[in-house]
Amino acid sequence: MPSISWNAHAPSVAQDHIGTYLLEFFNCPSTLGEAITRMKHNLYYYRISYSMITLFILLISVLWHPLSIVIFAIFFFGMLIGHCCNQDLIELLKGFLTVLWVVTPFALLSTGFWLNVLVSISIGCVVVGTHAVFRSTDDQYVELLP
Repeated sequence: MPSISWNAHAPSVAQDHIGTYLLEFFNCPSTLGEAITRMKHNLYYYRISYSMITLFILLISVLWHPLSIVIFAIFFFGMLIGHCCNQDLIELLKGFLTVLWVVTPFALLSTGFWLNVLVSISIGCVVVGTHAVFRSTDDQYVELLP
């Protein structure tokens, strides 16, 4: 009888359980009202993750344009500092981050690569919107929605 290790089939079992665990949080909303509620809740709950995903997609789109990279790096560094600051400064920085979110696309649009910027922002909105609608909110803890 061959000797079988106690964890020989553990990776396959673990991968099956991880995939099942992750997929149980995604399902179709039953009504339009539920979809809108999920979107509002998830946009608030994952706001920092969603902004980083959108910025990453924007970065990928301007990778081959040096001037856009410089402008993007300046604004991205400002946003990263704003997201990583102390909790006491969050109220003060909300206005700063809002201004950066509005100014960054316009600064990138002024470099002449407006189509790349618009397409990447559109792709980011589709990715974020899709996740926000299909991600269930049963396991999320939020004190108060804005």
